[in-house]
Amino acid sequence: MATSNVAAAGGLPTTEAPNHKDGTSSSSEPSDWSQMMNQIALTLDSKEYVETFWKQQTRPDGRLFSQARPTLMQKGPLHHTAVDGSALVTLGDTRILASVTCGVGQSTTSPPRGDIAVTLSFPCGQEATHNMAAAPLEAYLERLWMETIPLEQLSLSFLKDNTSTATNNNTSNVALLAMRLQISLQVLHAAGNLWDATILASVAALVDTTLPNLHYNATTGRVERQSGGRRSLQLPILPLPLTLGVYHVPSTNNNNRNDTTSTTHWMVDPTLLEEASGHLASALTVVVNGANDKFEIVSLEYSGASPPALSVEQHVLVALHMAQARAQELRVLLLSEPETS
Repeated sequence: MATSNVAAAGGLPTTEAPNHKDGTSSSSEPSDWSQMMNQIALTLDSKEYVETFWKQQTRPDGRLFSQARPTLMQKGPLHHTAVDGSALVTLGDTRILASVTCGVGQSTTSPPRGDIAVTLSFPCGQEATHNMAAAPLEAYLERLWMETIPLEQLSLSFLKDNTSTATNNNTSNVALLAMRLQISLQVLHAAGNLWDATILASVAALVDTTLPNLHYNATTGRVERQSGGRRSLQLPILPLPLTLGVYHVPSTNNNNRNDTTSTTHWMVDPTLLEEASGHLASALTVVVNGANDKFEIVSLEYSGASPPALSVEQHVLVALHMAQARAQELRVLLLSEPETS
């Protein structure tokens, strides 16, 4: 699992931090610049601050409504450790480190199949702030991967062929063994749109994952790892997400005070500042399959007080078109081979 450093994808150029007085660029300090702008915004009324930009059809970080933040994917940053797959995903200033570890246990199904567990952790001191976001994300990712990964490839029934010379009583249970994939997602920095960042981190780590070569030791009655002979994890579907915040602009018809109509805008890849402003009524996450060129819908997930107006066909088609365009960028990053010197 070689480390892959990949270029960013984020659509049109975004506003960058200014250069230092000595002429050197501060592009290596985007997080510091963004954090300073966020602190200024929080000192003011964040709702009013964000709205001043949105009224001008732009955003505090310089993006268009339809533009995602620059995205980086690094596969295999933990390949020198005991994990079986890993990835580091950066979406703007949101950073997620993902790892996949293969464990062995008794299957509860017959024939035996493996299973998948997902945990999402936040930096110390931020758990209480983000706990409400963690549970639905964990549940969604577990359901997504359990339904799309062929779990039969995690079965260890082939090990029963190694038990013929065994003399202990554990051999009868070997045929029931299966692997569990533990996907651990560690939020290094939360700066908005955790849905896209966590989905991307999990799929990148699974693409990087290779299954261990296991052998039944008849003497000890244990399943052991052997060097070499690893095999890639089969992923028929590559879920690639795009989250769009729903921003309602009240009518400007001053001649009719009873006019309560509004115009709906999609706000692609909202930042933490935009999410906290109170302007986004809800959010829609469109997940499409990047395993082929059709980019078919995998799921539609919404969050917020009320779901977006999904009954409006035009809105759904626009969101799907944007998600498919974004998925083309993300697939290039996801499947890029490691750079060679």
